[in-house]
Amino acid sequence: MVSEIRCGRRTAIKTLVSTGLATSQLVGSVSSKESSKFITENAAKTIAQRRIFFYSQVREDHRHWSGAVPGEPTLYYEQDSNNKYRPAVYVFPVERHSFFTSKIVGHITISANRQRPPVIEYGNSNPPSSNLKQAKQKIKEVGASSTGRLLYQGGLRFGIQTSDDEMVDLKGQRRIPIRNSSEPLAVQSTDIDVKSEWDRLTSRSSIPEAEYRSYSGVSLDFDDYAWDGHYGEGDPVGDIGDGNLDYPASRGMEPDSWDSWDGCNPIAGTQIIMYHEGWPNNDENVEKREEICDALHHLMDTDDEGWSKTQNVDDGIDEISDELGFLDNSYNGENEHNISKKLVRSQIDSGRPFMLTNYKLPDIPNPFGKPEIQTKDRPRTNKKKGNNYNGHAIVGAGYHEGSTMEIDVYDGWENYRQTLTYGAWDLTAMITKIIP
Repeated sequence: MVSEIRCGRRTAIKTLVSTGLATSQLVGSVSSKESSKFITENAAKTIAQRRIFFYSQVREDHRHWSGAVPGEPTLYYEQDSNNKYRPAVYVFPVERHSFFTSKIVGHITISANRQRPPVIEYGNSNPPSSNLKQAKQKIKEVGASSTGRLLYQGGLRFGIQTSDDEMVDLKGQRRIPIRNSSEPLAVQSTDIDVKSEWDRLTSRSSIPEAEYRSYSGVSLDFDDYAWDGHYGEGDPVGDIGDGNLDYPASRGMEPDSWDSWDGCNPIAGTQIIMYHEGWPNNDENVEKREEICDALHHLMDTDDEGWSKTQNVDDGIDEISDELGFLDNSYNGENEHNISKKLVRSQIDSGRPFMLTNYKLPDIPNPFGKPEIQTKDRPRTNKKKGNNYNGHAIVGAGYHEGSTMEIDVYDGWENYRQTLTYGAWDLTAMITKIIP
């Protein structure tokens, strides 16, 4: 039996499963022939099946995964230090089958590389490949063509390669540089025993009952504040871009002078401030949402294409209450580059969602964190004003711990909660604490 404790708007979810839970639905162990650095599709599918069942038992928001199975996976690649491509992750749709229909109820991403933890991320949204058609159209719009190669670049960043050696992000639908994976993800430099995690999930035919009992976590009630910055289903439509008015005349519902994307850092910050102010993302509060986001775009010195310098992110949070007179709280932003489990716990346990910015500097950074020009064969590596960190900012709003830590996140591209394994981001990533 699963028990859940709710504590109002800031919800603490504690999950305990009795020792009588059956584990017979799990599939067999993985062959020793699949123990090399890169794992096969079959090995990945075994792990996906086990975790789908596990999450359906221990998480209330994944109860509907009970009886579901992994569908046909999509393999994503990454570029190594020699500019060659190697398998990175398998993304499996989570499917529920009946006699007449098959329905996708989520997705789960399994690493293709044993140097990373087996599960990278999962959630109730469709897999990233569901956006392939739109991404290919975007490639045509910018005058390029697609190579057909799908790429993974850490965190929640999935894309399709263009003929001019960039990629279009499948969720954000924006054109970004391809970076190689010569530097590992942070998870490979943490206290997680990655090898043990692989051994645990590939050597047994069932999950020990102790793992069910030990899995617990704390999640904040953030769903009502989540915002799809592309105005997805259920999102009230706000302002548009490419207007004629400069800030602050454009603040609010007037068309912005920059393009239609306000920037991931302003969007993440807006969701967190709306949460603390108690203003859900709905039609009643859409004008406040747009005013906050436009103000953060300005205060963070975000450029017209949505890129922000990391050193300006916390400054923008510090200044937002002086910029807008209608906020009930003042805010303090603090950038933290040492993303420890203790830091994650402390923020969520204190009822404070945080901003997680997963970014990687281009190959030739200077000491101040501003990218410098690279080579003539990569002319678009540095975006307008040199603000391109090739990354994305998301909201962290919960954590779960069992064999490892997982973090509940909202990516600003859709309203679904997703869960990211601790450390599945670049070594240069940071958390911005937002303290009311």
